[in-house]
Amino acid sequence: MFQFRKTYKKLFGPTLAWDLDPYSLGPNKIGDEGAKAIATALRKNTRLIFLNLMRNEIGEEGGRALAAALE
Repeated sequence: MFQFRKTYKKLFGPTLAWDLDPYSLGPNKIGDEGAKAIATALRKNTRLIFLNLMRNEIGEEGGRALAAALE
C-alpha cells in the first residue's frame, strides 16, 4: 500500500473538511492508488486551493483520475 496512509487519514478524515491552507504530500510514493484516493476526496472538497503532489510516482492512470476529479 502507499506510504501516506496515515497522512491521508489525518487530511481526509470522515468529513473531508480541509482548510484553505496549501498541502504538500510530496514525496510520499503515493502512486496511482493514492492518486485515485485523493481524486475521490477532491470531488467532495471545495475548499482546498493548492495541493503539491510532486515526486510521488503518480503515473498516467493516477493523473487521469486527478484530472477527472478537477473537471
